[in-house]
Amino acid sequence: MIKTDIVRTVATLACTFVVSATFILAAVAPAHQAPATRHTAIVA
Repeated sequence: MIKTDIVRTVATLACTFVVSATFILAAVAPAHQAPATRHTAIVA
């Protein structure tokens, strides 16, 4: 039970980090980097 909770917490934090990083990159990236950011979001 404890191990399952830990795995779930780590997975949630990882997903949250990826989403946050994607939004930050999308917000600060210049126009020529937008396609790369969009591609990263799709892959993630």
